[in-house]
Amino acid sequence: MSSDQPSCLSISTRWGTIHPVLDVDHAAKETQMKLASNMVVLLLAVGLFIPTARAGDQRPIVAVFNVEASETGLSGHYLNGLADYLATRLTESGAYQVVPRDQVKQRLVQQKKGSYKECYNQSCQIEIGKELAAEKTLAAKVIKLGNRCTVTLTLYDLRKSTTESAASQHGECGENSVIESVDKALDKLFGAKQAQPEALAEPAEESSPVPEGFVRIPPGSFQMGSPASEDGRDSGETQHRVTITRAFLMQATEVTQGQYRALMGKNPSHFASCGDDCPVEQVSWHDAVTYCNALSHKEGLPECYDGDRLKGLDCKGYRLPTEAEWEYAARAGSTGARYGELDAVAWYWSNSGKTTHTVGKKNPNAWGLYDMLGNVYEWCHDWKSGYPSGLATDPTGPRAGSIRVNRGGSWNSPARFVRAAFRSGYTPVSHLNSLFILFHGLRPARFCP
Repeated sequence: MSSDQPSCLSISTRWGTIHPVLDVDHAAKETQMKLASNMVVLLLAVGLFIPTARAGDQRPIVAVFNVEASETGLSGHYLNGLADYLATRLTESGAYQVVPRDQVKQRLVQQKKGSYKECYNQSCQIEIGKELAAEKTLAAKVIKLGNRCTVTLTLYDLRKSTTESAASQHGECGENSVIESVDKALDKLFGAKQAQPEALAEPAEESSPVPEGFVRIPPGSFQMGSPASEDGRDSGETQHRVTITRAFLMQATEVTQGQYRALMGKNPSHFASCGDDCPVEQVSWHDAVTYCNALSHKEGLPECYDGDRLKGLDCKGYRLPTEAEWEYAARAGSTGARYGELDAVAWYWSNSGKTTHTVGKKNPNAWGLYDMLGNVYEWCHDWKSGYPSGLATDPTGPRAGSIRVNRGGSWNSPARFVRAAFRSGYTPVSHLNSLFILFHGLRPARFCP
């Protein structure tokens, strides 16, 4: 594979990868693999097999421990998510290699015989950090003082056996307020450039190529929803922090009429006269997932839908993006209502001439996605419901409902509907009222193996 070939990266390669032995002699290869397997088992048995940093990567290795809280009313689930969020923010900075949180938890459970929450004291964290081959540890505490909560972050240098830096931030005790305090404490600890998260830093490594017409979306975290001050904001757009842990692929444009006809043998579009390069519409949610399964089958990939049940975000075939993935991809690091000036990026009521338009004619976002706003609404996987409070990681929505989410607005939408945070939805059942699905198309996504 050439070095300039776009490729997918598995998240696990951010920490380290064990490469298979390459040997043209099958018998020799089998023997080598057995020896390697036995060696790993032996090392695990004596507690010495610890993943190491990627060769040549000079960034310090940090282990992030669980957040200690004292009479704050914050749940254990929330505090666990907060520790995961801290690890994500460190990774986003690009300045550190972070020990995967599941490895920290596993080592703590092994050492503490059942509860990794017991390792709040510094001596325990130093011991476990060294066992994980870390060079630094990050500890966090949330302490309630009166009616307010103080977040304290401490970065400890294991090589020098000294506290490298510490920072505190006072604020309210609600879940969203504590997240804000954590962000401010991180800014103090590592510098203001951490304030706006970017995509998770990943080392360059060859993997499977990105299919033509698709874009690779890196993992990362972002603020989903809209601030109260945003023009046209709807009440269902409560801001909350979301982390996307998997890289995924997304089609650079909406599925066109030509693509849909070639795969499905028909074109349901009302605006068929617009042409093969215009987005397909009059597509129900069930039509959309059927298309995704058909595309998977065509390319020899697993079908990701069993009826309306998604087989998981790690399914290797095509699927609809989750609502969180869609907004994360649409924003592409932007934080405003749109990723560009409205008329430059979207076909909507004021400039569409009451019809759809050829895909890819407006300006793309920073990740190379076209028409994420306007032209046609795009179906998402999720059932529509209220947003969760506090942190969320790879959310997929409720397990059941009556309305499926669609996003982005359409050629028929007013400006206030053509925003990254705007949420819409419609019944997934096919063609109950073709008037409403005149606006609905799709944009497939896929796990990035």
